[in-house]
Amino acid sequence: MLRILGCAVAIAMVIIAVPANHVAAQVNPFRNTAVENLTEKDLETIGAAAVPLYTIANPELGSSAAWSNPESGNFGTIELVDIYEWRKMPCRRLHHLMRVKGWKDTLNLTIERCQVSSGEWKIRY
Repeated sequence: MLRILGCAVAIAMVIIAVPANHVAAQVNPFRNTAVENLTEKDLETIGAAAVPLYTIANPELGSSAAWSNPESGNFGTIELVDIYEWRKMPCRRLHHLMRVKGWKDTLNLTIERCQVSSGEWKIRY
């Protein structure tokens, strides 16, 4: 389930990047979920907080970063929970805990990123 939610965040980021006229023509799979309440600024802040956790040369398991967006009231933490190799690529597993305004439960997501040959870190699906 955590993997599905991780993909949900990735898809949400893609939906935000698509021009509004294209989004209007699509069904929103995140309707009535906490993910739907994350703002573009939330996603930017989450991304910026996560970068140091997966890009450092010698990461330490358990390293964490906090993020918050006073405008939306949303906040959370990100923890590096696994370092591994997949198909000869270095990978990192990040666990996200988020409090999203209007939702009583904490949102738990796990997102995995792997470094591809170009040096970029991509979300692993």
